[in-house]
Amino acid sequence: MRRASGFALLVGVLLAAVSCGGGTVATVERPEIRAAPEVITVRAGDPSAPEGMKIGGFERPERAPEYSIIERREIRRDGVKASRLLIDTKAESEAEYELIARDIKAEYASYDAVSAEVTDTSRGFDYNGAILIFNTPEGSYYMGFLYSPPSNLGYVVDVAE
Repeated sequence: MRRASGFALLVGVLLAAVSCGGGTVATVERPEIRAAPEVITVRAGDPSAPEGMKIGGFERPERAPEYSIIERREIRRDGVKASRLLIDTKAESEAEYELIARDIKAEYASYDAVSAEVTDTSRGFDYNGAILIFNTPEGSYYMGFLYSPPSNLGYVVDVAE
């Protein structure tokens, strides 16, 4: 009895499969295969790099919060011109830090990269945040952003909580 019901089930499945497949199967057209676009990699000091490649704008804001540069250190390494700054300001918000970043970016437009630590000396030498400015692909790479800049604006700000 079991064999008969198993056989009947098999015949039913085969009949269902044959009756459902009444049409022909269309072949899939091959897509056009093109060569991949060339990847542009820019390394510091590479003579084949496009001249004048810059990241973001370099216009000064109309008004930036008051700040002063307490310490400045120039760095030249691997063909990159960079600077490290220690900034004193009473600014506390991300919007204020962005205005300071834009002001510094305009001042240091000839540099590849600028990093700044921010403090408020009226309250001690606590760490209040950081500003990273990358004016060129070389500067972005120098700062550790190996694949692309983290922002098309050319700067990143971080306010400590």
